[in-house]
Amino acid sequence: MKRKDSPRYLDFSHRKLNKKSRMYRHEVVHLTRDMLSIVIKINQKLAVCENIIRILGSRKQVFKIKNPVSNHEEFSELHYHIENFIYRVHSYRDKVCMFINHVMRIGYSESDEGLLNKLIANDLVKQLHIDTELKRFQVDEVAELLNTRKSMSHRLYYDTYNLHFMPDINPEDVGYYKTSLVWRTKIKKDVSKIDDCMEKMFDINTNLSEKLLKFLNEK
Repeated sequence: MKRKDSPRYLDFSHRKLNKKSRMYRHEVVHLTRDMLSIVIKINQKLAVCENIIRILGSRKQVFKIKNPVSNHEEFSELHYHIENFIYRVHSYRDKVCMFINHVMRIGYSESDEGLLNKLIANDLVKQLHIDTELKRFQVDEVAELLNTRKSMSHRLYYDTYNLHFMPDINPEDVGYYKTSLVWRTKIKKDVSKIDDCMEKMFDINTNLSEKLLKFLNEK
């Protein structure tokens, strides 16, 4: 028996799904589950890093905020999981596009560039309001993370890379306690983008499942 939340993973069956669409559906399902697993790891690591920052900002131990190197590993692992998620968002977008392309038998090649925009402009895609789901890749947290993925292949990304997610603030000017508060706010904001993106992936999967099932049933 399929889980009730299967549409959240784009996991649905239909006799009219062709071989290619079943293959991409399978890949999207596994990608979505992988992404959720990474989100859980991110939030677990965030809790540890937040506690470290809280300790570093303690009025009794403010000197420690000057030297967070001893906690390098925890922050490094958080960075690793966040970047791992970002890589998968890019792959998720491309595979969702190919899934739609094959389900609707639109006919674009797997080597076609700019498939997202081509699908958004397609009359049949518009008619079924599937373009509204695809446009979600172009706004808010999803678009921001996709742009981050682009920058990760350039040196500039690593020039601005901060291993500890430190805010642009001088503890000598504002005090170490306030610095720790701003620091925790920043690191939570960075993770909240991941959480929000994951929620949007679930929404896209669910809405696409409903719209594509309707298309297949009426075909």
